[in-house]
Amino acid sequence: LCPGLQWTAPKWTTARARSPAPRLGVPLEARTVVAMASEQWLADASGHGPASAEAITLSGFARVGSNFAAAASDRRRLQEEHDDDDFTSLIVFIIALLIFFFILMFLLNMIVIVKQAEVMVIERFGKYRTTFSPGLNFLIPIMDVPRKVNWRYVDVAWGTDTPVVKTIETARIDMREHCFDFAKQNVITKDTVQILIDALVYFQIADARLAVFNIQNLPDAVELLTQSTLRNIVAQLSLDDTFSSRERINDELLQTIMRDAERWGVTVTRVEVQNIFPPADIKNSMEAQIVAERERRSMVLQADGKRESAIVRSQGDAAKMVLEAEGVRTSLVNRAKGEADAKLLVAKAEAGAVRRLRTATAQHGVKATEYLVAIQYLNALKEAGGGGSASKAVLLPSNSLNTISNIMRYTAPPSHGDGPRRLLRTACVRCRLHAEA
Repeated sequence: LCPGLQWTAPKWTTARARSPAPRLGVPLEARTVVAMASEQWLADASGHGPASAEAITLSGFARVGSNFAAAASDRRRLQEEHDDDDFTSLIVFIIALLIFFFILMFLLNMIVIVKQAEVMVIERFGKYRTTFSPGLNFLIPIMDVPRKVNWRYVDVAWGTDTPVVKTIETARIDMREHCFDFAKQNVITKDTVQILIDALVYFQIADARLAVFNIQNLPDAVELLTQSTLRNIVAQLSLDDTFSSRERINDELLQTIMRDAERWGVTVTRVEVQNIFPPADIKNSMEAQIVAERERRSMVLQADGKRESAIVRSQGDAAKMVLEAEGVRTSLVNRAKGEADAKLLVAKAEAGAVRRLRTATAQHGVKATEYLVAIQYLNALKEAGGGGSASKAVLLPSNSLNTISNIMRYTAPPSHGDGPRRLLRTACVRCRLHAEA
């Protein structure tokens, strides 16, 4: 053993002092026997004299040989016993060590520490027993066994940008929310256009027992369910509806998947259509359609601008005409009111004149109306007979002239002289001449 703290098996191994190296290959016991025999031979030789030295020498060597043989046999017997004891001690030590390790592993397997946001499904003899929650848990080894499940995740190796999907078999079920990014898949729309769709699904395990015992491979099941449901939804939409109805696709996909995923103890929280990739020819056609649509919108906007301009212009013209008519109407109304007022004033003046005339003619026994009629008659005759035209003739009844002459006789004032009478006489003569002609 080296200096320091060492481990040994008690009672089975003993420390022995290191013996000096043997000389000439003779064992220690043999050298001891030879030394004793030599001392005995010297003692005998000194007591019996030279005559018996030879006999003593022979007998001494015989004793030495017999003692040496006895010592060798004892040594072999002791060595065999010692080897048997060492082998037995080694066997006992190995068995004790195995028992110790077995007990240690048994105790270690009894203690299970579950991390936060993880659970373990425990089976006893192949039947569901319990679900270990986060913290310190105990189980009975051999009887209780954690149920393992297949799981996969995406990992990016160090120094590369290429994601790699890895599949593992684990007994610890992660209860956090998971995100699966599916590969691009071919989908055919309602108008028979083949496109590529990249989707994401977010789900969380709500019941670990159902997730383990009701489905064989949960990640693959969620992926295949999402892909098949997405194909069915897109098959009912046209290409334009697929691009413009992502929210509708996400809602229908989420509602459909949730009903099926509940049987597996999984809650689907969100489904997103990440990218839609149409074919190259469809993409070019869509770009041309967008350009044409923008040109059409530009033309429509221009036409709408012209239409609005014409409407505004016509509304302005109509308002102008209405205002002009309103002005004419107001002008006519004001003019009519002025003329009415003027006529009213004229009528009032004429009425005053007639009242005064009636008062003046009543003194001579002439009616005012006859006087006025005669005056108007004379004015008409003046206009009819004026102008100096000899070819113009006016026909008058004969009794009219007599009446007018009678009126003028009574109504003409003395200051007037014979002017009115001469005019009336001349008019009567002309009327008679025309009547005779």
